[in-house]
Amino acid sequence: MNRLTWIPRYPMHRKMLALVIMVTLVMMVSFLGALGARRENLGTPIVWDVNGHAYEVVDQHLSWPSARDFAASQLLMGVPGHLATITSAEENDFVVSVINAFESSQGVQHNLLWLGGEQIPHNAPNPAEDWTWITGELWSYTNWAPGEPNDAAGGEYYLAVYGSGNPNSSKGTWNDDFLGEGNTGFIIEWSPARPADITGPDGVPDGCVDAFDLGALLAAWCSVAGGNPCGTCFP
Repeated sequence: MNRLTWIPRYPMHRKMLALVIMVTLVMMVSFLGALGARRENLGTPIVWDVNGHAYEVVDQHLSWPSARDFAASQLLMGVPGHLATITSAEENDFVVSVINAFESSQGVQHNLLWLGGEQIPHNAPNPAEDWTWITGELWSYTNWAPGEPNDAAGGEYYLAVYGSGNPNSSKGTWNDDFLGEGNTGFIIEWSPARPADITGPDGVPDGCVDAFDLGALLAAWCSVAGGNPCGTCFP
């Protein structure tokens, strides 16, 4: 028997082989696209295993709106970034570790780095009120430096975190800052959607993210494509 005849004789094997090839190609295209979209960044994102998000320090002097727009233009595996949002003490500690790693590897010290917090409306009478995350997440955790926020210079409507370059404030504490480009960098966060448990062997979710879920996604893509235009969708 020809050892290669198992592929046409067993349709299930043929489908699984096609599935593996398709997934590999999709991942390669996504990866190459992500590399091309992230040419401007200097470092390598660090993933926090608690939430699966990736974080990166960018060592550029930009205003808060420019940093926000730059972050949104940076794709990681097809996911746009945003200025980092911090919703717990544990996440703040992790962001500090990302800052430490970057400063150590690059031999630099940052004064302040932009985060994704903004006070809206800008004319709020109390400097500590009406802060929001650009992602729409609940504003509950804060780590203000002593005496902050204070709107000391006026127009301090944007959130920044202290690095190692300010001897008067502890690294990882927060400051409200004004619009200008005086900060020495910013932090991008990527929040990819987690894989979903869509289905199982009997057509209902089985508590695992596995090949059944991937097959359901591919079937949905083929349906959206309108049949089988490329000859790669399963019958």
